[in-house]
Amino acid sequence: IGNYLYIGTENLKIPYWFMNSQDFINLFKASEKSQAPVLNDAFLYARNKQRRETVDNINEVLEDAKKYFNALRDKYPDRDPEQTYKYIKEEKRIEEKIKEFIMGREDSSTESPEVNLPIDADSPHYFELEKFIPEYLEDAMRVESKIDKRVKEYCSLMILRIERYFKDPRFKFLFDTFPEHPNSLALFLRFILGRMEKASFSEEDDFVNNEKLYFKKYLEEYKNKQNHQIVIIDLSLLASEILENITALIGRLIIEFLQRVAKENKDLRGKFPVVLVLEEAHNYIPEKTKGDRESVSKIIFERIAREGRKFGLSLVISSQRPSELSRTVLSQCNSFIIHRIQNPEDQQYIKSIVPSVNQDLLEQLPILAQQTALTFGDCVRSPALVKIREANPLPQSDDPKFFRHWIGEVGPEEPPFEDVCSKWEGGESET
Repeated sequence: IGNYLYIGTENLKIPYWFMNSQDFINLFKASEKSQAPVLNDAFLYARNKQRRETVDNINEVLEDAKKYFNALRDKYPDRDPEQTYKYIKEEKRIEEKIKEFIMGREDSSTESPEVNLPIDADSPHYFELEKFIPEYLEDAMRVESKIDKRVKEYCSLMILRIERYFKDPRFKFLFDTFPEHPNSLALFLRFILGRMEKASFSEEDDFVNNEKLYFKKYLEEYKNKQNHQIVIIDLSLLASEILENITALIGRLIIEFLQRVAKENKDLRGKFPVVLVLEEAHNYIPEKTKGDRESVSKIIFERIAREGRKFGLSLVISSQRPSELSRTVLSQCNSFIIHRIQNPEDQQYIKSIVPSVNQDLLEQLPILAQQTALTFGDCVRSPALVKIREANPLPQSDDPKFFRHWIGEVGPEEPPFEDVCSKWEGGESET
C-alpha cells in the first residue's frame, strides 16, 4: 500500500497529560455526584499551580470568616443569623485580608504573565504523575471536605482504581513517568499523522536519544525525516478495559487539533484532509451501551461524524455487524460498500437504511461471492455490484484446510508449544 507507517502497541506511548478531565473521569469510573467534581478539581490544581494557590488563599479567608461567624453566633444566640453580620467587630480585618490577597494576585500577575494563561482542568499541560494522589487529589478532597466531611470515604474506591491504573504494567504506555517536554503534543500528533519531515527539537534538547518519552520507532522516524500518507495504528493488543478510552483520546486530539488550526487561520480550514478508518468499528461505536455509561469512543466518533468534514476530517467505517453500529454515525455516511451479509438482523438493517436501492440487489447480499460487493451512495452514479481488485500483497488470511488435514492429505504440522508458551509466560507480545 505504498508509503505507510505501522505503529503497534509496542511502539505507542501516549503521555497521560494529553487526557482531559472527562477522559480521566471515564477511565477511572468516577461517580458524577461525589467523585467527578473532586477529580476535576484535582486536575485543575495539577495543571495550574497558580489556580491551586488561589484556591488555598481563598479557602483561608473563608475559613477565618466562618470562625468569626460561629463565634458571633455563639455570643448572640437569639439574633437573626441574617443580621449577624452587622455585629461582626472584626469585619474590617476580613475586608483588609481580602484586599491584600487581591493586591497580591495583581502584583504576581504583573510579574508573571503566565499566571493569566487559561490553563484549566482540560488543558494538555504537563503535571507530575507521582504527585497526583498525595498532593493534588488530597488538596481537592481537603477543600471538598469543608462542605462534606465524608468526601474521602466517597473517593476511597476511586483512589484504589487510580492506583491500580498507575501501577499496572499494561498501562505503562500511558502512565509512565514521562519527562516534561514543551513540544510533546505537537510531536505526538506529527507522529500519528505521518508528518515527521519537519519535526524538530530545540538545540538544547537531548530528548532525541531519550527512549523514556520517545520510543525506538519514533526516533527512527524523526531521524529519517519522512512523511507518510498512510499510518496504521494497531491497538489489537491493548487491554479491553482501556481500548475505547485510547481510541477516543486519539480521535479527540485529532479533531480538536484540526479545529484549532481552522481557528488560528481560516484559510487553512480543510486544507489538511485526514481520513480515519475504523476497522472492526463495532468495538468503538456500538449502538447499545454496556453498563450504565455510554461508550466514550462512541461519543467522540459521533462528534467526528457530525462535525469533522467542516475541518477536513472524515470517517471510514468497517464492520461485519452493521446492526450493532451507532445509528448517528451511519446516518452521516454517504457511501456504502457492502460485502456478503448472512446475519438476518444485519440484512434487515441494511434494507432499512437504503430503501431506495433495488430490492433485487439487496436480496443478493447473503449469496455474494468473494471480492464482490454492493456499492451505492455518492461514490457511484447508481447502485451496482462491483468486483474488488485483488490485494497486492495478499493478506495472511487464508482459510484453514481442515478437511485436508483431517484426511491426511497435508502432512502433520505441530506448533512449537514450548517456545510459544515460554515467550508468552515471559510477557512477550504476539507481534
